[in-house]
Amino acid sequence: MKTRLLTFLGLILVFVPAAFAQQVDETTIVYQKIAKMDALYNILPLFLTKAQIDQLLPVLEKARANVRDAKKHEDEFFKNLEPDVDEANRLGFEKQQIPSDKMRQKFINAMISFAAERETVSSNNTDLALATFDKVCNVGQIKAAANTVNIKFYVPTAKVEDLSLADKERYFVRFVLLDPVVYEVLLELDKTAPAN
Repeated sequence: MKTRLLTFLGLILVFVPAAFAQQVDETTIVYQKIAKMDALYNILPLFLTKAQIDQLLPVLEKARANVRDAKKHEDEFFKNLEPDVDEANRLGFEKQQIPSDKMRQKFINAMISFAAERETVSSNNTDLALATFDKVCNVGQIKAAANTVNIKFYVPTAKVEDLSLADKERYFVRFVLLDPVVYEVLLELDKTAPAN
């Protein structure tokens, strides 16, 4: 499944009342199964061998580490911000005191900064994974990858008809290959993929 859907699911888990937690957990399991099915839809047409998967996995692990590091930075910021947010909320509820513009602006600036950082990490991870994908895959696999990705899902304004094969391959790497679910799928496929 796509990263946007997984992000949406994460938001659901944060904001859904506890009364619905069990139902959400059951639904999340179904979404995870759908995500794996979608990953298989995009990965199986490549007919990757075990040797190819074994070369891709370390790069994907490095990309995942880069994402974890960026998330850790964000998490630390929000954890440090929590006491100030708690105090602003307390004053708002108890004394109807409007939270300060300074406090709100700190949050907004952080969100803008984190979005830029996530974009940089994503772009760097795409470059890293694309280099390996190009070395590992043959021309037929690259064409298959470029043709399986639904670019409009990720970039609704994209003019797909104007994109080169290299552009489409880059979208595949960024939005499909680097999807965390695809990593899990590749680990499973690595057990049964043909050696060469």
